[in-house]
Amino acid sequence: MKSSDLFTRPAANDGRRVNIPLPDGKESSEWLHIHHVDCDAFRQKRADVFATAAVIGKDCTDEERAKRHADALLELTASTVSSWSLENEFSQSAMIELLRNAPYLADWLDRKASDAAVFFGNGSTV
Repeated sequence: MKSSDLFTRPAANDGRRVNIPLPDGKESSEWLHIHHVDCDAFRQKRADVFATAAVIGKDCTDEERAKRHADALLELTASTVSSWSLENEFSQSAMIELLRNAPYLADWLDRKASDAAVFFGNGSTV
């Protein structure tokens, strides 16, 4: 085995198209182009979130801290997506809005972006 056989960054950064599930769990014909959590964008966003969390002041209320935490998790999850087939134009803010208003998608995307089989295994073809 070569050390390069263990590399995950290339496939993580390339990403994969996956069909978006409907609220009832059925697959739609719409898709997201997602990247594995080993991708550069996710890893940078995670570092940014940790850095921001480290400087939250003591004067921050528990409610404000919880809101910031929830917002940071949405931003982090959204950072795994680079495009979509939905009719409105893709942007990170539009992705965050979608995840905020469709929490089931945030949970699904979090699992999908961490699923090694989607990116590195038999399920990795588009």
